[in-house]
Amino acid sequence: MSTLPSPTEPLALLSTLEAPTRWFARASFTVHQWLQRLRARDELATLDDSMLKDIGVTRADVLWETDKHFWQP
Repeated sequence: MSTLPSPTEPLALLSTLEAPTRWFARASFTVHQWLQRLRARDELATLDDSMLKDIGVTRADVLWETDKHFWQP
């Protein structure tokens, strides 16, 4: 069974890179996180009430989460 990499592993590798490459890697990682948030929030918004109940989330929680901007964690 494979394990998922830690979210901090790519950042740990940054110290081994030169400054321009490090900047690009950090920017790419940030954009990737933003896109993941957008997708997760879009998917959360599509769940019906019974699915939300299964995971212990209310419709109000969904509205609070989906009203955030993509850069907000």
